[in-house]
This record gives sequence, C-alpha cells and structure tokens, in this order.
Amino acid sequence: MNEQFQTSVLYKSRGFSGRLSESFKFLEKNFKQIFKISILGLIPVGTLSAFTLTFMPVQSMDGILVLVWLLIMLVLSLAASLYFHSFIYAMLEKYGELGYVPSMKFKAWWPLMKKKMGRVLLYDLFFSIFFVVCMLIVFVPYILSTASIATSTVNVSVPLWGPLLSLLFFIIFVFVFIPLFLMPNFYLLSPESLMSSFTQSFKLGIPHWGSMFGIALLTLILSIIAEILGGLPFYVTELVNYLIALAAEDGNMVTLPSYYVMMRVVFAFLMSVISYYASLLVLVPMAFQYASLVTMKKEKEMAERNTQSL
Repeated sequence: MNEQFQTSVLYKSRGFSGRLSESFKFLEKNFKQIFKISILGLIPVGTLSAFTLTFMPVQSMDGILVLVWLLIMLVLSLAASLYFHSFIYAMLEKYGELGYVPSMKFKAWWPLMKKKMGRVLLYDLFFSIFFVVCMLIVFVPYILSTASIATSTVNVSVPLWGPLLSLLFFIIFVFVFIPLFLMPNFYLLSPESLMSSFTQSFKLGIPHWGSMFGIALLTLILSIIAEILGGLPFYVTELVNYLIALAAEDGNMVTLPSYYVMMRVVFAFLMSVISYYASLLVLVPMAFQYASLVTMKKEKEMAERNTQSL
C-alpha cells in the first residue's frame, strides 16, 4: 500500500482546484473507452425508457401493467447500475495501480468488473435503505403536524413545530450526507468492509467537510446541467406534442414528418443514457477527492512516525 501511494498518479495530495482539474482531464482522456465499454450495459434500460416515454406513458397504464413495468424497470436499472459502476471503479482501480487506464477490450475488463459487482450491489442496497430512512426522519415531523390539521374539525394553520423540526432534520441530513460521498470509494477502491467504509467516510470527510461540500455542490450543478442538456431534445418534442394537442382542440390539423416518432425514441434513449454519463461529473471528482484526502492522511501519519523516531 505504501508503494502504491508513493508511485500512483491517482493517490497524490492535491488542492481543491487540482482535484477538479485532474478529474476532468481523466474524463476527457478516457471517455472514449468509458463509452465503448459502458454503453453495452446501458442499452436495455435506455431502450425500455425510450419506448415507455414515447409509446406507453406510465400514467396511461393499468394497475397490473404498471407493476410489471416497474418490476422490469427496477431489474434493468439495477443491472445497468451494477454494470456501469463496476466498470468505472475497476477502471479507477487500474488507474491507481498503473498511473493510466490501459486500452482493453470487454473480455479483459469483465473479470475485474465481476469482482466489483457484489460490492456495488451491497453498497446500492445499503445506501438506498439509509437514504429512505433519513428522508422518513426528515419529513415525519411535517407529516405529523399536517395530520393533526386533517383530523381537526376547525380550520387551523399548520403548527410551526412540524416544518421547523423537518428543516432542522434536513440541515442535519445534509451535514451527515456530504461525507458519505467518500463511502463508495472506500468500499470499492480499498479492501474496507461496508460498515468500515461507512465509518471511515465520516472520520475522513468531517474534518474536510468544507472542501467536500464545495466539490459536491459544484459537481452536482454540472451534472444537473448535463442531464438537462441531454434531455432538452426530448423536452422540445414534448412541447411540440403539447402545441399539436392545442391546435387539434381548435380544429387545426398538423402533419408531422414520418421520422418524427423514431426521432422521439432516439431522443428519449439519449436522455436516459446521458444521465448515467452525467453522474461521472460527480463520481470521478469524488474519487480524486478521496484519493487526495487519503494520501494527505497517510503523509501526515508518516511524518508523525518520523518525528517520533527522531
């Protein structure tokens, strides 16, 4: 491990701007390979999303059909997440070991990805449960305060204690959540156990909460902008459909080109797939943040040991 920290390009002590710039350089240099390997696992979920948005909106489905669609969508989304994230973290691990990402075909990446998939699944389940529990804690006071109004026979305003307590819990949740951006890196880039990764993310993240928040905020904004731009063509077609419906109400007929429906399918597919690639604008900078903080901690421990030995 010491040799890895001494020779790795990933595990270097960097400043705030250095972590961001190096992560974006990493994406720019390796995006071709990222796309070539990862797109294979995103085609099924992207195709289902595209045909659903184009031909079968969820709100128009019957009860049983909605459940079947949700089950299929859940399975495909989980499979896409396992495939996509296991590849990204396998690639980051190789980058940490070699200092570059080797140009390998799918057959060479697959054994490395399989080693990550079990951990990705456990992390996804743990984080989903943790997030749901936290959201329940945040909103329970507000729900209880509004429930008391619903059962009241007289008109009363919403008690302030509900919204204020929910706001307090939300602030606490944000404070707790920011260090957890390090957790997947501890768990998927090191031999740490799940619970050890959970505790280590707080131990390392809280002392550096300011830089964690800054990178999280900036990269989340960039990711959201990328998702909006990726979905913009499909949203334009939604606007066109709305305007056509208004024209039909006025008795005007509008003729669309024959390729319009297929164009909507393609735009919906791109919107679904681009959301995964937009997440890299958060995932990769946080990996560089993790590597930098771990290296700084390691260097500090080594300096303290050298001081004690003198």
